[in-house]
Amino acid sequence: MEKNKENFKYNHSTLSLDSINHSYNNIPCLKNISFDVNKGEIISLLGPSGSGKTTILRSIAGLEKVSSGSISINNNIVSGKNIFCPPEKRNIGFVFQDYALFPHLSILDNILFGLKKSERYRAFEVMELLDIEELQNSFPHQISGGQQQRVALARAIAPSPKVILLDEPFVRLDIRLREKVRDEVLHLLKVSGTTAIIVTHEAEEAMFMSDRIVVINDGKLMQIGRPSDLYNRPKSKFVAEFFGEVNLIPGIIKNGKIETLLGNFDTKGFPEEKPVNLIIRHEGIKLVERKDNKIPHAKVLETRLLGRFSLIHLQIEKGKSKVHLHARVPGLSYLKPETIIGIEIDSVQSYIFPI
Repeated sequence: MEKNKENFKYNHSTLSLDSINHSYNNIPCLKNISFDVNKGEIISLLGPSGSGKTTILRSIAGLEKVSSGSISINNNIVSGKNIFCPPEKRNIGFVFQDYALFPHLSILDNILFGLKKSERYRAFEVMELLDIEELQNSFPHQISGGQQQRVALARAIAPSPKVILLDEPFVRLDIRLREKVRDEVLHLLKVSGTTAIIVTHEAEEAMFMSDRIVVINDGKLMQIGRPSDLYNRPKSKFVAEFFGEVNLIPGIIKNGKIETLLGNFDTKGFPEEKPVNLIIRHEGIKLVERKDNKIPHAKVLETRLLGRFSLIHLQIEKGKSKVHLHARVPGLSYLKPETIIGIEIDSVQSYIFPI
């Protein structure tokens, strides 16, 4: 199996979306979407259900006609003003959420479907690459969900597409199998040099699979960047919250600082008396055993072990005001309820956004 992997390269082109707009029944669902995908790059479209991710994917594939803007593959416009290249001529592979395998065809015939006679050898190459050669005479109902996913991927890449599109390809798999299969898919995409766009609503999955992530909400592009950039430098409250659980603490700007029960935090670019939210990731709260008054202290309410980490429920009180916080710490925490513990805030994992 290994001998063919390094030679299994495709000549993929850059994909470009320029100011894409689209509507259903005069209701806008995509609003001025623009981004490029480089050759061999893996991009994730990340966002909540109904945000427009799948519509973008279908527009790239030619299953939807955009209202305005243009889509180019290898510098050739395939969707634009007075231009529309049908799906079968775009040379794009598509892995559907339900895999869309033909139940009456064998696995081999599913992969052969759409290949020219001169390309039949490709079916055997991709089966070897994905380690599914022994399944070629089976039918879709006779194999597992993970195997069906690999067959669908094999069918999509067999014609040597310029770009492969995957619409939530792991959502039908259980958690353990999902982790295994997406690791295999990532390895395949990378060793084959495939340009790919993956739709997902899970931030962790997007970070695992992607060179860059495009965050979509309500049909708008919220932010695009490397996983580390989006996690550490979100440009909005929406993006910050989408990349992990956070503590949300309201405050008011006074004298260039936000005043909270956790203390005062420096701000830049906000006018005086502006109401804002201080956002702190759960892992951005460090618990320390210090008795001095230079740092805030909180009371432990509950401790819950969640596998590789513990979630600590905390409460800070000042007069009649209370703030409930969550802190995530590695391993097992032995802190008991009613314990008073010091708090330090990691500035790298805290952000301020207007309300």
